[in-house]
Amino acid sequence: MTLVELLVTMAILGILLGLAIPNFQSVIAANALRTATNDLMAGIAQTRALAIRTGKRATMCPSLSGTYCDQSATWQDGWIIFSDPSKRGGALAATDAAVITAYHPSLASSIIVVSNDGIPGYISYGGDGQGKKINGEVMAGTLRVCTTASAVLDAERARNLVMNFVGRISNRKISTDASCNARMAA
Repeated sequence: MTLVELLVTMAILGILLGLAIPNFQSVIAANALRTATNDLMAGIAQTRALAIRTGKRATMCPSLSGTYCDQSATWQDGWIIFSDPSKRGGALAATDAAVITAYHPSLASSIIVVSNDGIPGYISYGGDGQGKKINGEVMAGTLRVCTTASAVLDAERARNLVMNFVGRISNRKISTDASCNARMAA
């Protein structure tokens, strides 16, 4: 192989890499969104299963440390799951004797999670598996999981995790209004 052939081969390889790298970044960002959505869904399902298995309230709440519910934390900071028979909801303190059954660390830095008023900073299930707020009202609402990565198309930027009035979670892809404001409209 001559030097000219080698240089032509390197130039072609450089062009192909230049075309492939932006597409690869979008794949990575879309995968981070999918992973975060699936992790949240799994955490919610685990919380519901704990409530049904024990016959007592179980709660999932944002947590920075993994040891208590942190009122200043957001879902992207991580969360804990614990049995909650005394109905503390998002108010689990570090001194409480609740048994934390699961901890999930923070999500990718490009991920934002917001909720509407139906999900008040915690997700709680009664022993019957129905989503319930601490005051006993039915918990039903939406968590929106978004990516801030510019490599992802706007139509692919967000997913809604919707909790219906019986506590079932569904994952819905949104193609319109995929924004992630500080708080979603109810």
